[in-house]
Amino acid sequence: MRRLGDALDYLKTEARRRSGGLQDFSDEAEYLPGLRKLLDAIDADLDLPPSGENLAVSLLLGPLISRLYANEGWKRRPDCLTRPVKAPVIIVGLVRTGTTALHRLLSCDPQFQGPELWLIDRPMPRPPRKDWDNYPEYRECVATMKAINEASPMWNVVHPRGADLVDEILDITKQCYTNNVWGSYFPLPTYDAWYPHQDHGPQYRYLYRVLQLIGADDARPWLLKDPSSIMCMPLLFETFPDAKLIYTHRDPLEI
Repeated sequence: MRRLGDALDYLKTEARRRSGGLQDFSDEAEYLPGLRKLLDAIDADLDLPPSGENLAVSLLLGPLISRLYANEGWKRRPDCLTRPVKAPVIIVGLVRTGTTALHRLLSCDPQFQGPELWLIDRPMPRPPRKDWDNYPEYRECVATMKAINEASPMWNVVHPRGADLVDEILDITKQCYTNNVWGSYFPLPTYDAWYPHQDHGPQYRYLYRVLQLIGADDARPWLLKDPSSIMCMPLLFETFPDAKLIYTHRDPLEI
């Protein structure tokens, strides 16, 4: 059985190949410590069969590809980094408190823009909606979600997802690999004991820049959702000092 701790070079090479040759991962201090810790924790905490190893590699590879797209986008549109993200509306709350349903409902209001799943996965300035089918990145995300929903129909009941639907900013911040989402994919006590004590500022600054990129040609206020941000409220308001917060509640015993 291979050691995933030795897979870093493979992951970076494969991410560059799957991105069509993009090269720049940029600020290594922003993502490498978390990625290395995850690889080591998977080796230390799990005894994965080959299918589990392949799943782990796939989950770790996606955010690297996203980072390549983001860095390419900032190079092509450096002007976006001068546009502030003003007064976003951010939905937070414990899991199963209706955050997703509320996010999807409010996203129907055309006054807002939100991060669609395919643009979270492949950050770029949001093209006009009528042109999305012309983008291979969009078509790939549509095919991926179709395959996931066919393989695990109940997943779509628990948390409906689609390439063209707004989704959680958690899927952006996880691209720094210092995030609570990773412990929900696998039981990783080594990683779970490590990540809360790390500096989470870089992932929120990265989030801010990705939103600037996706909304480069859209002046509407952002509508965002991230239940996990209740654990990082000071950083959330440091990043978005004029944010408007919606905090959902439900009896914890019912959840």
